Amino acid sequence: GTFNISLTGTNSTVVYNRNGDQTINRSGNSSCASSTITINYTNLTLAGSGVKTLPDRSAAQVSGTISMQGTATLTTTGTFSYGANSTLEYKGSATQTTAQGEFLTGAGAPLNLIIDNPNGVTLHAARTLRTSGANTLTLVNGTLNNSTQNLTLSNGSNIIRSGGSLSAAPTFGTSVNITYNQHTGAITTGPELPTAPTVLNNITVNNTNGVNLNANATVNGNLTVNNSGVLDLGANTLNRGSAGGTLTLGDNTTLRIGGTGTFPTNYNNHNIAATSTVNYNGANQEVALLNSSQSYGNLILSGSGTKTFAHATDTNIGGNFTVEGVTVTTPTRLNFNGSSSQSIAGLAYNNIAFSNAGTKTFTSNASVSPTSEITFSGIPGTVDFDGTGDNLEFMLRSDTNGTARVGNTTGWTLNGQLRAERFVPAKRAWRLLTAPLKGNANNSIYANWQGTTNEGLLLWHPQGGGNTGLAVGPQSNIWSYTGTGWASVTNTNTTNLYDGSTNNAYLVFATGSFGSQNISSGADATTIRAKGALITGDKEYSLVTNQFKLIGNPYASPINTEVMNYYRDWE
Repeated sequence: GTFNISLTGTNSTVVYNRNGDQTINRSGNSSCASSTITINYTNLTLAGSGVKTLPDRSAAQVSGTISMQGTATLTTTGTFSYGANSTLEYKGSATQTTAQGEFLTGAGAPLNLIIDNPNGVTLHAARTLRTSGANTLTLVNGTLNNSTQNLTLSNGSNIIRSGGSLSAAPTFGTSVNITYNQHTGAITTGPELPTAPTVLNNITVNNTNGVNLNANATVNGNLTVNNSGVLDLGANTLNRGSAGGTLTLGDNTTLRIGGTGTFPTNYNNHNIAATSTVNYNGANQEVALLNSSQSYGNLILSGSGTKTFAHATDTNIGGNFTVEGVTVTTPTRLNFNGSSSQSIAGLAYNNIAFSNAGTKTFTSNASVSPTSEITFSGIPGTVDFDGTGDNLEFMLRSDTNGTARVGNTTGWTLNGQLRAERFVPAKRAWRLLTAPLKGNANNSIYANWQGTTNEGLLLWHPQGGGNTGLAVGPQSNIWSYTGTGWASVTNTNTTNLYDGSTNNAYLVFATGSFGSQNISSGADATTIRAKGALITGDKEYSLVTNQFKLIGNPYASPINTEVMNYYRDWE
């Protein structure tokens, strides 16, 4: 007869771990040739040493995992079989070679295989995992030597790699998903990654110590970096074979792109966490525009060569922006839209957009080009132009094409000083000039419009010289308006260009830069570069009846006088 014994409690494990030979099932009754004892295991561990024998007229089926440990081996004269979702694990203490006893092949094979032996495992013969489902090959420790005898995987199989590896590529089904899990060091991809362009479906990186791509690979599903994982493409590519799928960078993950590569292409959707980092660390590279209205988290431009934002549309950065020793060609506009604090590298920017709360702090000298604008939107935050040490230079540039401007700052806090340039063409002419700045230190005309050769203004007065800050010349070429008439400026060291809340305007006969000799004739183009804090918010001025008042534009932007408010008290 047949006797069935089930040892199949949830997660139950039967362990045979004697040092030496051991019989794992007793045989059926010797007086009855047809009697068989069948034991059904959930999990079975064969450990210790020696040969573990499944004798004649006995049967064993494992529905969970059979683990080959120590130096134990399995010999069967009885019947050994696997359940539909079973797993074979090699976890020996010395080099192991698979055997026919435990490693069945084809329809009766285990569904999954685990290699967890730092000394390595060698296939004794070509093996095919169960074909009735998607296999999972887990490489935990050591190398599966499949160079001579290969392993065949089913369609839609999974390879999960941490510390283990393959000596050769397995025979893949039509598709495979690859996952790189946490390991004590970096993992370099190997033959587990298909070279055929249609086989790799999804690839997932979870190793915080990094996964280094050692060759180009083509993805046909999704690319995911999660759990603070690090993916280093090097000079290789991990593009999708055709348009579709999603590229995900989870919280605190990192994607490094080397060589002349750019962001992996052909993914229709990008899912980029605000705390993720993309580092273009190769040579000459193009910084890609993300899909799905996504923002870069932290963006690092490093390595060598030139990094080019080659597209005309906005690039959004929600985290820190870092530039390390490379040249950067900036796009039409960069939008810093993080909802928490952001550190921003100093560059020669075109348009800059600030949005959402948090403090945006520049970390090196920066400027905005003459035809560009700084804009503000969303939940108001703070912008610190001169850095945490209050020692950086931020410039609003000006040239023959125009002057950089600052948009509506309602609700925003602008910290630090910057330089507001104003280009003055080479023409002897009277000009009304001011600076859209405020401050109580270094706020004189001389400190802002004079003192540096080949820039600023040549200013003079008949009583100039000495400590006046003025050259000696005929009638004064700089005047202020007092409310009742014009008054010449007699000392630019003691006359303020601005004070703690208001800027002052002056009428200047401009002929050239400080130090030039254009008093009686001649003219040269020059740029004045005043430094202070930007004036923001509403400004009100009191007017006196029957008196003119010269008001300098307080803002670093043209004013639309059609929408200005005028108030008059009627008695």
